[in-house]
Amino acid sequence: MLFGDVLRLSARRHPNKTALICDDRALRYRELDAAANRFANALGGLGLAKGDRVAVMSRNAPEYAIAMFGAARSGCILVNLSPAYQPAEIAQILDKTDAGALIVEDRGLDKVAALPPGLRALERLIVAGAAAGPAPGAGGVAFDALLERAADGPLAVALDERDPLAMTLTGGTTGLPKGALVGHRARCVSAFTALIEHEVTGADVCGVVTPMYHA
Repeated sequence: MLFGDVLRLSARRHPNKTALICDDRALRYRELDAAANRFANALGGLGLAKGDRVAVMSRNAPEYAIAMFGAARSGCILVNLSPAYQPAEIAQILDKTDAGALIVEDRGLDKVAALPPGLRALERLIVAGAAAGPAPGAGGVAFDALLERAADGPLAVALDERDPLAMTLTGGTTGLPKGALVGHRARCVSAFTALIEHEVTGADVCGVVTPMYHA
């Protein structure tokens, strides 16, 4: 099973049910599903394709969920960065993963401004948040603006459940962070296992208290 199908099937079963709530924002499953499709198409419009790495550095937010499912549907590999990383760590990760884009929450723009020039990810800088816009010293596009001009239909790309899905950075306390690659099948199995072990049902409302960049 593909990770993007988890949302697609939920949206088909419960299109008008609330999928997520953050502060005063709420998205229904069909809205989240369409937004994920738009993000996948937006990545294609930026010239990114299956296998390309897309880095994201943000706290938990609706944009993170949209990017997570959208990247999965595009075939791009989402590189999850902690907002606590400092510019030297961010630069090292972006360089080693050869990330082709960087999604950053607006409050992290000061760190982006401190990154060395020439990083490939800075060529496609996507800024999320209330103050979204170009970063100091670098070009950028607002996350919402990117979605507005993208199609909301599925992106045509051949995917297999054994394909890589995302990279989570581990460690960092005794050295530079190291990337752990996870595939579609592994992430789906871990999600289903959590549902079974914690006896989660469709009637439950779950608080996401762990950082999306970690879990």
